[in-house]
Amino acid sequence: MTEQRFEYKTVEFSGSLRKRDAEPTLVEAAAEGWQLVETLDIDGTTYEFVLERPIE
Repeated sequence: MTEQRFEYKTVEFSGSLRKRDAEPTLVEAAAEGWQLVETLDIDGTTYEFVLERPIE
């Protein structure tokens, strides 16, 4: 059995983390197979979404 491997990327997001504001960015990433694993608060209005997806 092989261990699952992942690739990672970050996406910068500026604005509110309210669902209606952040959702389009995350839905677009999910359509490409990315999953949100962490949200980093850069300065209170800018965030980095850390995303991962399996390497095939």
